[in-house]
Amino acid sequence: MLHDEQWVILGLASPRAAWFSQLARWATDATIPVEFIKCLSADEVLARINGGQVFSALLVGDHVSGVDRDLVDMARRNGSAVVAITSKSGRIWEELEVDAKLPEDFTPSMLMSVLVSKTPPISIGRSQGAEPNLPPVEWNGYLVAVTGSGGTGQSLVSMALAQAFAEMPSNSEQVLLADFARVGEQAAIHDAGDVIPGLQELVDAHRTTRLDTEGLRSMVFGTGERRYHLLLGVRQPHAWTVLKPRAVEAALATLGHNYRYIVADTDHEVEGEAESGSLDVEERNVVARTTMNHADLVVVVGDSSLKGIHSMIRTARLLADFGVPVDRMLPVLNQMPRASQRRDTIMEIYRMTLQWASVLSGLPEPVIILESRDIEDCIQFNKPLPPAVGATLKKRVEAQLDDPKTQRPARKRTDPPMVVPETFSTWTDQE
Repeated sequence: MLHDEQWVILGLASPRAAWFSQLARWATDATIPVEFIKCLSADEVLARINGGQVFSALLVGDHVSGVDRDLVDMARRNGSAVVAITSKSGRIWEELEVDAKLPEDFTPSMLMSVLVSKTPPISIGRSQGAEPNLPPVEWNGYLVAVTGSGGTGQSLVSMALAQAFAEMPSNSEQVLLADFARVGEQAAIHDAGDVIPGLQELVDAHRTTRLDTEGLRSMVFGTGERRYHLLLGVRQPHAWTVLKPRAVEAALATLGHNYRYIVADTDHEVEGEAESGSLDVEERNVVARTTMNHADLVVVVGDSSLKGIHSMIRTARLLADFGVPVDRMLPVLNQMPRASQRRDTIMEIYRMTLQWASVLSGLPEPVIILESRDIEDCIQFNKPLPPAVGATLKKRVEAQLDDPKTQRPARKRTDPPMVVPETFSTWTDQE
């Protein structure tokens, strides 16, 4: 263990519990490398866990009300081991599936044995809690969010747009495709396997500091002939519990400082506490909400079916209600049929459906991406997508980004730092 690491422990017990006072003395006189925080109710434990601080373990005594499966689960989701302090007349802890048990008269060595085996120590800097208070950085790049409901092909559209930007020689090493979806698909599309690092590690690195260019490039991957860099997403959907708002913002600012174009494959669910009445919902959607707040342009993807058109317009309405200006959106109808007569019929349905959404008055005409039989082969054999897939979309995106009416006035753009290609990761690094 390093000298700047310790175990940060929450304790929940009766204030008269002997072990409660004894553990506090051991922590105070440095008998063991522990920071001990007393809690007298389950609600206090939940408040501390939800406050964003990192804890190693939760020690729970017998005869305490409010201790149930949800409390144990919440502690585990925070990354804390749950240790029961048992007495002869206490409850049966096996039903709650705690990580370990200790008798009430446990010794320092017994406690340390459990901590070492069940939970890692925490950097003292991280244990101080909470969200980073980092100085702002100059945002050099454009952030283009690509979103849509399931099955519309938004991940492939994101990939096609990133590839189209990366094909320009002036954008060499300056295009990033970032998987910001809770259920991300970019790892599968790029045949990455179970590879880290990704978004989770990037955000965690920004809890108390900010990565430099070299540190950032160690967290992204090269994509060969496709030429852009890739930031993988979270490995499990429940990982949103460790993605804290200020750290997400700091991570996004670092990306904006180091890349000219960031294409973010992200969710369209942006509900917060005000709309849902639940802080958990707002925290679950923190990546999508932060991305939409900072995006220079939001590409809203739908497919050519009646359901796809309806879903795309519904998504655009949700984003407009969230505060994304209509002139900063770009609708895309993906996999449109090549027969012109069928396309005309679909476009008529699109315009008729759009009439029912007055809040979307002024929404630009959709970009048409024609169906292609070659895309599946390109994915399967890890080849670049056909250039035609992203060419028209890239032109429309550039046109809106360059439009003075829709530009963000605070964004002063300069060239991001150039990086030697060998300084970022490749898939073979993980083998």
